[in-house]
Amino acid sequence: MKIAIKRLTRSDLTFFEYHFRTIGAGNQKSINLNANPFTKRLYPDLPAIAPRYDNELAVVLDIIGPGDRDAHRIARKIVKGGTYKNWRLNGEFVHGPEGDPDRYNGLMPDDMAVMAFHGDSQPERVSMFLLSSSEPSDRTLLDNLALRMAPGHRQSMIALTSAALAEVIDAAQPDPGHPIRGILTDPGLDPEVEDAALGGGEGIRSIGRRRRGRGLSASELERARAAANEIGEAGEQLIDEHLKRKQEAAEIRTYTWASRSNAVSPFDFIIDELPGTKTRLDVKSTAGEFSRKIHISITELETAAEPDIRYDIYRVFGVGEEGGALRISVNIGDFARSVLDGLAGLPRGVRPDGFSISPDALTWGPEIEVRAPEEEGGE
Repeated sequence: MKIAIKRLTRSDLTFFEYHFRTIGAGNQKSINLNANPFTKRLYPDLPAIAPRYDNELAVVLDIIGPGDRDAHRIARKIVKGGTYKNWRLNGEFVHGPEGDPDRYNGLMPDDMAVMAFHGDSQPERVSMFLLSSSEPSDRTLLDNLALRMAPGHRQSMIALTSAALAEVIDAAQPDPGHPIRGILTDPGLDPEVEDAALGGGEGIRSIGRRRRGRGLSASELERARAAANEIGEAGEQLIDEHLKRKQEAAEIRTYTWASRSNAVSPFDFIIDELPGTKTRLDVKSTAGEFSRKIHISITELETAAEPDIRYDIYRVFGVGEEGGALRISVNIGDFARSVLDGLAGLPRGVRPDGFSISPDALTWGPEIEVRAPEEEGGE
């Protein structure tokens, strides 16, 4: 997730149909995404990538706010025309959603949008949190965000780290139910959100206590699950590259990426080892630290308990654009059988779907670096 603060100008407000008709600020019909920071800080590779798409990138846009309003989801594009200095969030006019047609009418110049861009090399989803001076619940956030803009400069857009935004939110102390708190519902940032997104009861309870019972909205949970899935896919890609290198070094005979062809496979890869044996392995990935809980389904546990084929857990952590770290728990069969034996006393007809497991419950090998594949050079 990449974050920017955007100070809304009169021309930016023409993105919203009401303001295009009423403020007379030209025919832009879009929000400017200033080259600095959009391409210089957030997406430096975008100028080389975008021509493949005719400089038009389709994105899913969630507009949250102003005030306590939840996500309004629409499809738009990020574009750069031949004469544009900056990129633009563009497309059809934005109207107020059904049931709230006046939602965006109170926006004014110098109100702000906190924009979270999802996608590593190019934006694929955008979460835009609108903050309006006409909304009492937004005012302290606006004041604190304004302090992040360089004094004496009329910057209209700056990049901000997740940690810096968290400091702004902590300083502003918005209501516990204010949706801006949802911008940090990123499994890479918050272990409780990651646990909740993966179905963990402890994470769900902790978030409820921390937010005074509010929990996560449906759109926040959806975004957290989508982010967790992206991290999971990235972890599997890292292990694919890791196994490819082991195969090239003749450390294993061959391997198959099982979950790529069968999304419900109870393991992600199967390795043909050099002695002629096979090993099943399941990849458990996090953008956070090694100590975060691992989620294992009942089917995965039952497969691991089968005595004939070894079953390993590959814990990939610190997942980022360049790679991550790996520790392996070899042959968890005995552990799996002990957990299943503990279920023998459950009432008839009761079957758990999965388990949250602390890494401390397993034995792990040393840390191994796993690297993303190198990009092929071109003329």
